[in-house]
Amino acid sequence: HEGFLENVPILMELTKYERFRLAESLQSATYNDGEVIISQGDEGGDIFYIIEKGSVICTKKQLNC
Repeated sequence: HEGFLENVPILMELTKYERFRLAESLQSATYNDGEVIISQGDEGGDIFYIIEKGSVICTKKQLNC
């Protein structure tokens, strides 16, 4: 994953060692078209997703106050 991380704009400021450490902790996952990856309110909000290939649509529901 190191080579991929070198090209992620938000991660370009990381040192080579920091990218290496981040790459070690990454886990790949594959999703099908139309599959929901995570929904608002789901447990597991401490996961950081990086889209390596393809595209996603992100939405946020308005909460009624």
